[in-house]
Amino acid sequence: MVCVVPMKQRTMTIGILSAVVLVACKSEGDPAATTSTKKVAETPTIPAEPPFAKPAETPAVPAPIVAEQTIDAASVNALVPASLKKQLTFEKLDIARKSPGRDVTYSVLAPKTWSDANLFFPTIRPSGKDLADSDLVIESKCDGSCVGQDWNEVSERFDFKALRDKTIEKEERGKTSHLLIASEAGVRYVVYAWWAEGGTIYHHCTATLQKRIMEAAPAFEQACKAIEISGRF
Repeated sequence: MVCVVPMKQRTMTIGILSAVVLVACKSEGDPAATTSTKKVAETPTIPAEPPFAKPAETPAVPAPIVAEQTIDAASVNALVPASLKKQLTFEKLDIARKSPGRDVTYSVLAPKTWSDANLFFPTIRPSGKDLADSDLVIESKCDGSCVGQDWNEVSERFDFKALRDKTIEKEERGKTSHLLIASEAGVRYVVYAWWAEGGTIYHHCTATLQKRIMEAAPAFEQACKAIEISGRF
């Protein structure tokens, strides 16, 4: 016995052809079988093709985040104690960081004799050995997904929590900033974090001041608050 598949049925999917052939071949002279075959052939169910997926949109680059104040060397130098003015004279220092998709410039007020000593994030240190353990560090941070974060909480975990067992000398919390000054034997820390409300990144500035320059903490606080950052993250 030879089963002939009509031309109309050949245009259907392989799964439908198989069903038609099996029913048609079951009983060549059986009218019921013929009727069944026609029903299968005339009422095929062909799934619709899924719609083409839209290409993902490139996320917008967040606007640069700047600190609250315009850089002013005179106001910072005015806060340096008289006994330290020969050691600490602040001036503007521009530090560039470039990598694929990232081109950022940090404009910082730092002591004139200090220089950047890190290729990844700005780490400004004195040239002399007498202050070798002092530095000024600026970082831009995120925590896993950079969207929808509470930067006050994130910065607390990353930057402030470790200082909670020190002597807290000053703390200020703002809507988009957090300042903490703490000390322990022979060292004082000035930590300032800031961010844009609803932003996708935050920055922090940390000054570690050894005993000889501990009294200059107000000047470093002002320097941290005056940092300007421009470019793409």
